[in-house]
Amino acid sequence: MSFLNRLAVLEPVETWPGIETAAEERFLDGFALATGGVVRPTAAVYLLGYSVELRLKAAFFRFTGVAPHEDLWAVGGPMAYARNHAGWHGRNLHDLLGWLGLLTDERAALGQPLPVETATLLQLSVLTVDAHWRETLRYKHTAAAPGEVEEAYQGADWLRANYERLWS
Repeated sequence: MSFLNRLAVLEPVETWPGIETAAEERFLDGFALATGGVVRPTAAVYLLGYSVELRLKAAFFRFTGVAPHEDLWAVGGPMAYARNHAGWHGRNLHDLLGWLGLLTDERAALGQPLPVETATLLQLSVLTVDAHWRETLRYKHTAAAPGEVEEAYQGADWLRANYERLWS
């Protein structure tokens, strides 16, 4: 059985708990590629950026009350809600600033804005990663500079350490 066929059996739908697990795995993979025996800086930034995307998505779905077992891609489901939300201003569903804006707008609309310090650090962290990451990085081969990798890591690490604050 192929890996994709096995995944279709083991993970038939995408859920926010699954996205949370994937975010942690991508973060650890990115960290390993940034600091391990074989350093792959561009791949490190790519995976660290994806970990940020996944955490922002999962935080939004958690905050908006999506059930843990709910298929995020169901017709008319949570991803459609996000994409069609008045607060969505992203260029596509990978857009870090789009997810940041959607999460902060939704929290504010429901009368639960993040504390100013948390909101400021969240924005700074996402902007820092966004300066180095796009999903299209997968097509690039130029090595990220050490400082660029460090900035992507620091931003992703802040979201990892403060993740619960985004949705609680």
